[in-house]
Amino acid sequence: MIFVVPWVLALRRSRQRKFLQFVRVNLISLPIIFVLLALLAYWPEFFREFRLSQMNFDMYGMSEAERVQQVAPELRELANEIYMSSSYGIGWPLKAMMVMVMFLPYPSGVLMLVFLARAIKHQVSQL
Repeated sequence: MIFVVPWVLALRRSRQRKFLQFVRVNLISLPIIFVLLALLAYWPEFFREFRLSQMNFDMYGMSEAERVQQVAPELRELANEIYMSSSYGIGWPLKAMMVMVMFLPYPSGVLMLVFLARAIKHQVSQL
């Protein structure tokens, strides 16, 4: 969906000037891309916390023994593995921001490719 929305908006025949079409594509595409990227960045964190809460894992424990105190004995190793695998590093908001910065020029690039393809097609048809 992130990749499709700018193409659909750019390829749609429009009588608008190029600048207005550029603004329209960016104003529609960027909020959709932002929401989808935020959801995709938050989902792993949410799922990890949900799994740990279902195991009765104490996220606020100061030691490993406190954190796994209420976890079933057969799930303690799995709970510690899940907790340690993603508790270090950057959080989901920073991940979402970094990916969004990479996706910012995408709708504009798509629109420029469409303009270029239309110009080439127009020149070839005139020959």
